[in-house]
Amino acid sequence: MRSAEDLQTEDLIAPQDMVVTLSHAGYIKSQPLADYRAQKRGGRGRQAAATREDDWIDQLFIANTHDTILCFSDRGRLYWLKVWEVPQGSRVSRGKPIVNMFPLGEKEKITVVLPIREYDEHHFVFMATAQGTVKKTVLTDFSNPARPASSPSISIRAIT
Repeated sequence: MRSAEDLQTEDLIAPQDMVVTLSHAGYIKSQPLADYRAQKRGGRGRQAAATREDDWIDQLFIANTHDTILCFSDRGRLYWLKVWEVPQGSRVSRGKPIVNMFPLGEKEKITVVLPIREYDEHHFVFMATAQGTVKKTVLTDFSNPARPASSPSISIRAIT
């Protein structure tokens, strides 16, 4: 049993499956999975997000509110984000720009978003650069985020 001093915000969040969408222009949002339903024969389906003409849904995945999202930038930095920290939106909202959720450098952008349920030794992250350099890293190496003192909700780590 945890004491009152050990209680964290995540302990107050109920585990729930969420649909997380990331648009090509970098807008991210989450919605409860219950907002969606199975489509019948000949149905038209439901719109997952409102996008502009020059934008589209780039990634859509289901993750639990207690899962972690690893966000890799084009500068080789890694940012951690819990699914419950992703802003919730309606089906017609665009979401929040993901660049506003992290202290990104000038002209730095998030290139890959990877949902992680649990860290284990049997899964790896494989990275490749435009110059052909490749790196395979065991998933457990990303399991311990170093949180900066100025921002309690995000973490930054340089990948070397």
